[in-house]
Amino acid sequence: EVVATGPACAGWRVGDLVSYTPDCGAASAPPGVGSHWGGHASHHLVPVSMQPVLLPAGCDAKRYSIVELAAISLRGCLLAQPQRGETVVVVGLGPIGAFSAAWHASRGARVIVADVAPTRLARALANGAAVAVDTREADAERRIRALCPAGGADIVVDSAGKPATLELCARLVRRTPGAFRAPLGEALGRWPRLVCQANFLDPTPVEPHGFFPGEGVTLITPMDRNAEDRAAVVESIRRGDIDPDGFIDRVVPAAEAPALYPLLRDQPDRLFSVVVDWSAS
Repeated sequence: EVVATGPACAGWRVGDLVSYTPDCGAASAPPGVGSHWGGHASHHLVPVSMQPVLLPAGCDAKRYSIVELAAISLRGCLLAQPQRGETVVVVGLGPIGAFSAAWHASRGARVIVADVAPTRLARALANGAAVAVDTREADAERRIRALCPAGGADIVVDSAGKPATLELCARLVRRTPGAFRAPLGEALGRWPRLVCQANFLDPTPVEPHGFFPGEGVTLITPMDRNAEDRAAVVESIRRGDIDPDGFIDRVVPAAEAPALYPLLRDQPDRLFSVVVDWSAS
């Protein structure tokens, strides 16, 4: 909530509710505030792309707590441009993957989700996915292929960020129809899309001709989000296109948050997400 404004804040009003995550790694960060804060900082200078976005007046702020994270997944979805009736496979259903599956489903795509956690698979089904596959099963890859009408997906989203998962995702991309035979202009418009929607901490060597099926694939690597993406999420929540309650497990006072961090890290199947309430701090 905006509680005061200075001369550089023309246009903002006291009482405005905004969504805003500071880039704590920037040179403008307050002394002593680093990324280990998880973005919880107030006085901060930000680039234009990270400017605050206005929330609806009188809204329940908890429902809009998903904006910053959901916007990262939305950007990947908008770049992939899913078409109604296309098949999308999302591998890895942490928050980024869960939002990615929901965004693609909201645009009319048929979404297949894959993960090792039954609770996360169930959540994705409740939020619009058509089919869920447990990747612990021995025939999981063949199962996913069997569910794709073209033997592979039009869009594959890697939200896990591991070399082995990326290789799996590449194998799940459908082959370009008419590869090596279609006119160039026609082939370019029909390539499938591989969206790398995760942080890759380990090196991932790629041999292009063996890695990408068919003649080509559009490789999309969204890294973050901008103010337009974040404003689009706000509007999607306001219109009811996406229900934040389907992605929030628990709301806790700020004083209780440290006790939950180990659980989020070590037992992700038990706790998907936590909203920290700072209103009493």
